[in-house]
Amino acid sequence: MKTLRIGGPALLLLFLAACGGEDPTGLTATPSAPATPSPPASSPPAASGLPASTSPAPSRQVAKPPASGGSSRGGSASAILRGERQVVILPVDSFESVLALNDADRLTLLDGDPDRDLFVLAPVGGGRFQIKTAKADRGGEPSCMQVKEDGVNPATVVARACDVGVQNQLFTIEEAKQVKNGRPSYNIMVDGGAYLLEGSSGGLIAEQLGDGSPTSFTFVDNGPSALPKLGD
Repeated sequence: MKTLRIGGPALLLLFLAACGGEDPTGLTATPSAPATPSPPASSPPAASGLPASTSPAPSRQVAKPPASGGSSRGGSASAILRGERQVVILPVDSFESVLALNDADRLTLLDGDPDRDLFVLAPVGGGRFQIKTAKADRGGEPSCMQVKEDGVNPATVVARACDVGVQNQLFTIEEAKQVKNGRPSYNIMVDGGAYLLEGSSGGLIAEQLGDGSPTSFTFVDNGPSALPKLGD
């Protein structure tokens, strides 16, 4: 019987394989690590049941007198709405006419009178204001603007003795979108729901709005008010 001879190198390989279990040639394939599964694609957010463009309808922005303590420098809307400044009330679309009292104590649109066209917006609570004359009358008291019913004709605005208990003397001032000379504008509505409007004849009336647009006004600062505040 022939004896099988194994050469030195081959014998050495067999010996090392038997001892270490490793492939000395480095040719044995190393199993690759299992692939990490990719995270599933994120699902789209669940529908809320509302259209994407749904938003609350814009509501009227009512101007309210800010808390006291702010700056009362000229032109400050907050100081005006706190009743600290006297103002000229100017229709946004007017070139020259301002709100002023005529000889019959009716508020209308005139070219202006230094003694009859200055007013103070005096807050009375609840976001409402009295529109007072900036100067007192002979009795030492200011007058207040009051809506006067006139039968079938549009209501007008007249000067009367101030009385916070009279509903037709209480006005709500709404912020409007127009801006004139950098000043904000406002719509003025009496407590009963009628707006101050420029009438077809050029005068000032108070009327329910209907399908039309309200007349917007700006308040032109004319210095500090000399009137005592409510409760002083």
